[in-house]
Amino acid sequence: LSFRTLYGIYNKSITADKYDTKWILIAFATGIVSNLLYIFSFIKFENYLLVQKVAINAGFYLFLFALIFTISQRMIPFFTSVKAQGYKINKSKALMEKVFALLALKVMMLTFDAPALNLIADVPLFVLFVKELIQWKLPFKTMPAVMWVLFVSVYWIPVGFLVSILESIAFIASSGTLVFEKSVIHVFAIGYFATILLGFGTRVVLGHSGRTPMADTLTTVIFIAVQAIVLLRVFTSYTIALDLDYVFYINLSAVLFISGLVIWSVKYLPILFEGKK
Repeated sequence: LSFRTLYGIYNKSITADKYDTKWILIAFATGIVSNLLYIFSFIKFENYLLVQKVAINAGFYLFLFALIFTISQRMIPFFTSVKAQGYKINKSKALMEKVFALLALKVMMLTFDAPALNLIADVPLFVLFVKELIQWKLPFKTMPAVMWVLFVSVYWIPVGFLVSILESIAFIASSGTLVFEKSVIHVFAIGYFATILLGFGTRVVLGHSGRTPMADTLTTVIFIAVQAIVLLRVFTSYTIALDLDYVFYINLSAVLFISGLVIWSVKYLPILFEGKK
């Protein structure tokens, strides 16, 4: 339904620049295919587990990640140019083409369950995002919390691919005996997705209700707390290898994360439902 609605708007629009909308549509289309593949995998044919794995990885990287990054690379530089006097948007040409192609390569490599092959995609993805974020020159020091939290969120992207690289190297060096739980997924899901959701959510709720988009002390504390929870969740992934109480740490990180979302919701959902002042 989302794809159909956006596709209709896309076709009727007379705007010359449809680049970002096109990539949102591509991400949605990939999400539809991923979901259909996953449902199809419940038919127990010979390679159903392989199809299921492709569906899950494509759904995460080519739908969720690609969708959120498409919006990020459009809105974060734009918001910054509005807030920071003299800031110039400086993005690479064909950025989404490069990102999507490398993410598709990563999905392919993940299907083989061979950490050494993951490096083929993770290294260029890490280099690409580091180079791109350096090129953006996001002005942390002069921006309010409602803006720097958006900056922090995209910096979790190269961190996630770096963690994946280090895990692959550790797995190879230990001859497969050192196995980590899904820490990379949680760097992206909490560090990037959840952080940027809170940042955009705060800005949108305040802005569309007629209030000044800014983060007060409580909201800033929530932003910082979520970053600490990311680190806790990554540490939790390694508690198995360290022979620590995994169940305790996974429950702790889950409770803290949910608590942060509840506190944010209690503060901002009433504003959203109230509407404009």
